[in-house]
Amino acid sequence: MPKYVITGGPSSGKTTTVEELERREFEIVHETAAEVIKEMQSEGKDVAEHFEELQTRIFELQLATEAALGDGVHFLDRSIIDGLAYRKARDLDLPKERIEAAKKTKYDKVFLMELLPFVEDGIRFESSIEEVLAIQEQTKQTYEEYGYEVILVPVMSVIDRVKFILQHLKK
Repeated sequence: MPKYVITGGPSSGKTTTVEELERREFEIVHETAAEVIKEMQSEGKDVAEHFEELQTRIFELQLATEAALGDGVHFLDRSIIDGLAYRKARDLDLPKERIEAAKKTKYDKVFLMELLPFVEDGIRFESSIEEVLAIQEQTKQTYEEYGYEVILVPVMSVIDRVKFILQHLKK
């Protein structure tokens, strides 16, 4: 059961690319962070002020979602490792259970989307382009620390990005 991660900093086109892969009938694991952020906002919580709770809920949902994957090829809009990268970008400690989970989980390829112009959509809570760039770099570094070759997906149309990714699956 191959698992391919589509990752990158905020506003890098991950979700749009994953939606195109889904349109082509690939199995998709949508970004759990977006789901948790919406839940927390509906509870009246400011996610920036409740970052620890946010990260815990994302981790638990991501872990359960990845554990429940069936047969077939799966594309993940982020993975467990992204949560570690976000914590590292904010100089927060890395909980042992999350490190252990990241070590046990294996992905077949990791695709890092090059950043697009930043768009505020009410889901993201990064406050500056510097923060977005720091998250992008930390994401790359964290995947590499866990032994992954990170394949950089350049800025181009979503169709061309999907073609690029699918060509790399054949290699």
